[in-house]
Amino acid sequence: MPRSARTPSRPSPRSRVASSTSPSPSFPFGARATGTRAALGTLAEALHDRRAVRFEYASSTSAPAVRTVEPWRIVMVYGTEYLVGRDRTADAPRTFRLSRIIGGVKAVGEGGAYEIPKQVPLGPLGEQGPGAIVGTATLALRPEAGHGCAWPARR
Repeated sequence: MPRSARTPSRPSPRSRVASSTSPSPSFPFGARATGTRAALGTLAEALHDRRAVRFEYASSTSAPAVRTVEPWRIVMVYGTEYLVGRDRTADAPRTFRLSRIIGGVKAVGEGGAYEIPKQVPLGPLGEQGPGAIVGTATLALRPEAGHGCAWPARR
């Protein structure tokens, strides 16, 4: 039977994937992709360089406001990412849920502008009770995948 006489062909799975505008990567260990990927990369780089960041934040208890923060740690608790750092306006340690950041995150100021305390106060994030996993994660990235973590190579 000639091709024109057949029923219209369906797009191949490969063409459906290629035409998708928002791919959703799958992650091991139950993590989920969020809309904070770009913010997370900027925050990680600023944390490494010890540069302050500025972003608009929608708190659960107050109106959205622009915050300038010195990042101390990025923490994930039960699949939700948080930034722990010193809020320069409040001049006090604060915890920010990354999903409440409105728009982008911008690094401001010079690198090495502040020191990270040896004991970072995690507030309610550190009080997860028995069974909570607290520690440091070591990540392995393919060279082409680590562009958001453009840190100097260790020799």
